[in-house]
Amino acid sequence: MFDLAEWVETRLERARTSTGHEWTAECPFCGRYGGFYVNTDPTGRGPWVCFKCDERSTTAIKLVARVEDLTPMEARALVLKSSVEFRRRETTESLAERIRAIRTPDDISSIDLLGTVESRALPEGYIPVWDGKRWRVPVYLTKRGFKRSILRAWSVGYCDTGYFRHRVIIPLSCPGGESFTARDLTGAQEPRYLNPKGADHNRMLFGWNRVPRDSDFVLVEGPLDAMKLDQHGLPSMAVGGKVLHAAQLAMLFTRPRSAAVTVMLDPEAHVEAHSVAAQLIVYYERVYVAQLPEGVDPGASSREQAHKTYGEAVRYTGERLGRVLAAVRKSRSKLQGRFEK
Repeated sequence: MFDLAEWVETRLERARTSTGHEWTAECPFCGRYGGFYVNTDPTGRGPWVCFKCDERSTTAIKLVARVEDLTPMEARALVLKSSVEFRRRETTESLAERIRAIRTPDDISSIDLLGTVESRALPEGYIPVWDGKRWRVPVYLTKRGFKRSILRAWSVGYCDTGYFRHRVIIPLSCPGGESFTARDLTGAQEPRYLNPKGADHNRMLFGWNRVPRDSDFVLVEGPLDAMKLDQHGLPSMAVGGKVLHAAQLAMLFTRPRSAAVTVMLDPEAHVEAHSVAAQLIVYYERVYVAQLPEGVDPGASSREQAHKTYGEAVRYTGERLGRVLAAVRKSRSKLQGRFEK
């Protein structure tokens, strides 16, 4: 985590402790002393306030940006990078002990800040597509072009009865825990994806155990996207949406920073893909953004389409121009869609 107390002590003028985790100093915005306070509690986000000029925020990002003369995005990257470097100096055991020291027993029993969660067993009635003797592959998966080898490698199954009936079951195993998601087979059930009750998939990555530790890899949205790219020979992980969450990012940052990461979200997610790349660039040396042709998601791509798009991926440098152009492309696509209707 970002050592906010150390930053306040070394970067703010006349900084001193007030009470508990609270620090006071000269306000970086108005320069006055006696009304500026920062909460550096390591379990919090760094809220601060100046009662002299009424500047305030619920996080430390704006404060860091002001003092370090950075944009909010650059400040967020600085905080994240410092957090990663701070974690990497500790062993898993020492970090776990320090985290437990600031949390209650009830909190620790339900969710561990290191990224582990309670394991979710496969649902009652789960039928594997390959049970060691015979194949039972739903027509839906055959129509989607999935080969038996990839279904077996991902331990895919389905349910005919119970809460998850008429759904494909895709197991998940990563440092965040074990779980599964259930995808509708009929085209009529909502939601399309159903997760076990209480499971927090924002702390997990589908396909983690399919990507060798030192390998380059692709980040996609859904588990079927990751399975299809894996079938095409492109090691992939799915974040479960268009947003890369903090726990998922922390897991990715345990892999070698020399690995090349390619963000390949659904083709309409121009801006979101660049947002994910912006989070990755603070750690990884090589980050790329790749977008398939409009109307072709990774899970529906052919091998030729996937490899062509992967080969033409644009390296992300963090410059704003790329994000601006992505926003323009997204607006243009929406406008074109309206005229076509």
